[in-house]
Amino acid sequence: MFSDFFETVFNLDNRLFRTLRDLFIPGELTNKYLAGKQRPFFQPLRLFFVSTVLMLSAHAILAVEKVGDKFNASIENARAGAYERAFASELSAKLDTIAMEYPGASNLALLDTIKARNPTTSSDSIRIGILNVKAYNDIQGEELAVAAVDFYTLSPQEIIALYEVTDWQSQYLVRQFYALMHSDSRAITNIMGQLIWGVVFLIPMSALMLKLIYIRRKRTYVEHLVFSLHVHALIFLLQALAAIVFYWFDTSVLLWATLPLTIVYFIGAQKRVYRQGWIKTLIKAWLLFIGYSVILSMAFGIGILASFLLF
Repeated sequence: MFSDFFETVFNLDNRLFRTLRDLFIPGELTNKYLAGKQRPFFQPLRLFFVSTVLMLSAHAILAVEKVGDKFNASIENARAGAYERAFASELSAKLDTIAMEYPGASNLALLDTIKARNPTTSSDSIRIGILNVKAYNDIQGEELAVAAVDFYTLSPQEIIALYEVTDWQSQYLVRQFYALMHSDSRAITNIMGQLIWGVVFLIPMSALMLKLIYIRRKRTYVEHLVFSLHVHALIFLLQALAAIVFYWFDTSVLLWATLPLTIVYFIGAQKRVYRQGWIKTLIKAWLLFIGYSVILSMAFGIGILASFLLF
């Protein structure tokens, strides 16, 4: 059993090593796969999802390590500040009542001293995006300004009742925003985990963009999809490795180096798979980078929106 295990895992000729070996050569794995040599390698979709999970997990751990404590501290400070403002406001009202019942000069001087030591600060407001649903075809986005004191001292249902939020869509948005802002560093891992929805959007759109750029090459959409899966798998593996190095050795050199490495790898893979001259390859690579920037922004937005709605 042990012999079979080590033979399977550490044999340099097994699927894992063959796949990684050819993946790190720009375009090599894609060319072999499209040529029909599929059994010796991992399926593109499986390879892509494994690399995606590794990348998102590594970056989630890194984000919690680097900014988790600051994120928790900012939430605690905001909550503490809200309670302090609530206490100061209630204290000021009590002191005004005492001043009316005991108007003596010495009493007023003492009350003024107490007020000076516990100043009532202005109540900051937290703005929550909600929907104004007038009809099924008339939906407008609005902002609900909630006093910070209320936001951190009341429950979501109490906020909804106090600020008269009626439609269920806006109530849902208030509850989700409340849960997100009252969470600790778990919110970071949740956001990173839900970014996979943006990645799912990213891949087919990238393949479609390749199809449009190389429309005269008569390649099928699936071929462009395989190329996109392989390229992104390599990029995500590099990102995972860079995040691990950053986490263990506290250096972001590899993280920054992944950007030029990714560009060089993509152009090399593009040249090798689509077999065009360098001038055409570089021009199309530039067009692809411009379009990809737009698609990447949309994918990131989808991931953030999914993390908010599914928190």
